[in-house]
Amino acid sequence: MTNNARTIRVSLVIIVLAVVTMLALLVYDRFFTTQEIETFQGNINLTSDNSDTGLLEFLDRNEGKVVRFDGYIDTSMSIAENQIVEQTCDLNIEAVIDRSVVGTPIPLPFYEDVNNFHCSPYALVLDIGPHTIYEYSSGGTGIVMVRFKGLFEVFTTYHSGPTTHYHLKEIAP
Repeated sequence: MTNNARTIRVSLVIIVLAVVTMLALLVYDRFFTTQEIETFQGNINLTSDNSDTGLLEFLDRNEGKVVRFDGYIDTSMSIAENQIVEQTCDLNIEAVIDRSVVGTPIPLPFYEDVNNFHCSPYALVLDIGPHTIYEYSSGGTGIVMVRFKGLFEVFTTYHSGPTTHYHLKEIAP
């Protein structure tokens, strides 16, 4: 075997070993290292303002990551503000309650003045299944809440309008 052939052979072995090592590190990092899973424990408001909930910041910060939600989806209709938001955003509360909004963009209201706003350029898209706690409850006084708890992967898509859709894809525990 000539020196050139030997050099090429050794180089190929080194390249193959480097690729295998990189793949092994990626697999190890993905499946065997524990990453801190951030939890959102606030409400996701569908009939009132989300400006001070920290929801958008949480979703932006966790793009491409697995997160935990442990709170409520609030579709309450107890005050006039809730009714204005429901009408302006064309929210179907019954669809939220019976889970038929799964896979459909749900507007996330953000505003300073409820009497002068357009429905938000942000929407939530739920991809949930049997591992997500999604339980409806109401207080009889216009309070309508859905218990929302589970693990989700967050990813974002951008649409015309412009509208940003935050997708929550259920992850089995």
